[in-house]
Amino acid sequence: MPTNNQLPNFINGAWQESAASESRPIFDPATGELWGQTPLSPPAEVDAAAEAAAIAFENFRSKFNPPLGIEAQGFCMVPKRS
Repeated sequence: MPTNNQLPNFINGAWQESAASESRPIFDPATGELWGQTPLSPPAEVDAAAEAAAIAFENFRSKFNPPLGIEAQGFCMVPKRS
């Protein structure tokens, strides 16, 4: 971690230092203690993070999402006929 306590961005599975020239403090909400600084990342970094997250989501969904209908079979309730 940098000596100025500025947190890096986590993009595409890796920590990356930001090119941001500005940052904002992060405080522990319970104690008010200063945790560090978060960068106000420029648009290119935000876009890179969003693109990596979208790709990761699609990869996860394609591996772990059951085919349509299977997940609903256990939760489908059919009213009883009297």
